[in-house]
Amino acid sequence: LKIAIDQEGGTVQRIKSPLTVIPAMRQFGHLYDQDAAKAISLVQDCAWLVGSELKALGVDINFAPVVDIDQGVSSIIGSRAFHSDTNAIVQLSQAYIEGLHEAGVLAVAKHYPGHGSVKLDSHIDQPVDLRNEQEVSQSDLRIYGALTRECQSPFAIMASHVIYPNIDDQPASFSDVWLKQVLRDRIDFKGLVFTDCLTMKAAHIAGTPEQRIVQAMASGCDLMLLCNHQGDLSQVLEQLPEVAQDAPLDRIEFGSGIFFETLVSSPRYQKIKQAIQSLGEENVST
Repeated sequence: LKIAIDQEGGTVQRIKSPLTVIPAMRQFGHLYDQDAAKAISLVQDCAWLVGSELKALGVDINFAPVVDIDQGVSSIIGSRAFHSDTNAIVQLSQAYIEGLHEAGVLAVAKHYPGHGSVKLDSHIDQPVDLRNEQEVSQSDLRIYGALTRECQSPFAIMASHVIYPNIDDQPASFSDVWLKQVLRDRIDFKGLVFTDCLTMKAAHIAGTPEQRIVQAMASGCDLMLLCNHQGDLSQVLEQLPEVAQDAPLDRIEFGSGIFFETLVSSPRYQKIKQAIQSLGEENVST
């Protein structure tokens, strides 16, 4: 059984005490503007620390980093994004992925192909991005292409429920165009693809919980998230037919963690924790 969590830092950190309180990723973006090399090194150390803490608790997958471009319009991304510049995002997120993987935790870059250019929150609304394919390709898709080429170990991607009507009428998480034609064929991404949570309001466009899972799977998703609603999960488990395929997570080698007490007493851990805490926490509302 593999355990996954959202442990981004800032406003999205599911476990706090006794774990380290991680600043919003925007803080590393601010540091990048002052000293890029220092920010890249520190964010990799931070991801190692986050991953090591999670691994010590038995967690295998972290739904991070957020690689969306902060366009200053989103009601849900905000300080969760590293930066507004694609080059900065690529460098910081690549370092984060490598740090998380060093700790033995699978990184999941999100929210493909991009959630930073829409105001609405897909948890409670249906966000629609009116950009054309060329505009998305020259911004958000550059990040996923660069990470696919440059990351040393395979990572995973989380598909968003954003609709791009000038490209396809389905949310990315249910779209053959986004998942097969663009992500697999054009970008040549070979890692695992998760859906964003299928209980979110924007996912309801695909029908019942069972229909959402079937459509996401047919469109190219490997793992479907159905969180928070026990009734939906029970219904799906009862109704969904058996699918004859391998278990996607069996393809991934997960590292082994150490005892939490051993981790927190190590000199490397203490040094990184002090450096992270020196960044402080940005006061944000999103």
